[in-house]
Amino acid sequence: MSLKKIYVVCASQRVGSSFLCACLRATNVAGRLTGELLHGNARLNDEKWLREMEKKSGLKWPSVEMLHFFLNRIATGNGIAGAKVFWAHLCKFIDQFRQLDQYRGSDTKHILEKLFPSVQYIFLTRRDKIAQAVSYSIASRTNMWVSTEKEQKSVELAFDFKDIDTRYHKLLEDEKLWKDFFLTNQYEPLELIYEDYINNPDETVRMVMDFLDVEFERELDLSGVGLKKQSNHINEKWILEYKKMKALEVKKGFLN
Repeated sequence: MSLKKIYVVCASQRVGSSFLCACLRATNVAGRLTGELLHGNARLNDEKWLREMEKKSGLKWPSVEMLHFFLNRIATGNGIAGAKVFWAHLCKFIDQFRQLDQYRGSDTKHILEKLFPSVQYIFLTRRDKIAQAVSYSIASRTNMWVSTEKEQKSVELAFDFKDIDTRYHKLLEDEKLWKDFFLTNQYEPLELIYEDYINNPDETVRMVMDFLDVEFERELDLSGVGLKKQSNHINEKWILEYKKMKALEVKKGFLN
């Protein structure tokens, strides 16, 4: 297959990236957006699986040749490949390719533009960072990162201010790193905000298709997506509790 376009969905935890990627997959023309290449659950982190892929392809990782082998695996028939990535995993990916002589000492922009010519970026953010941090905390502690109609668990959790606060600051830091990455390298991503696209997936998918200049005129069928919002009364309760404790912490800091 001849690759025609590569794009990267740049995300942090709990911005609805799994839902958006499932919607894009449903078009059948926007890449398969699997976790093989860059995402945190990438099978490139699974040494046994990677050795099997090396044996199957006759190639070694990291290498440009095997990168193209994976890109072809995640592309749709029209030559479009997409990958989802978190900041830490992009850094790991770059470090892997810096092991190669031709990229030793190269900066991130040089490596990415050599590996992914004309790559386009989609940047996912969320306005309500506290809600995002609460969701991140719950997902981490229950190991429930996506939810379908068939997957519902009732798990008793205790509110943990420190855990939520740590994740809140990590999310702020990761978003800043992404923004600095785009600004420093003069990339202009399509920025999508969770609160806007989570309830308007059809409009958002068409916006992405326009950005990528990929033709898509038929009706979008999301019946097979199967994902839905996971937030519930626990999320709302913890958001209020966090805000209350954060206000007390700030007040105490002023008094001291």
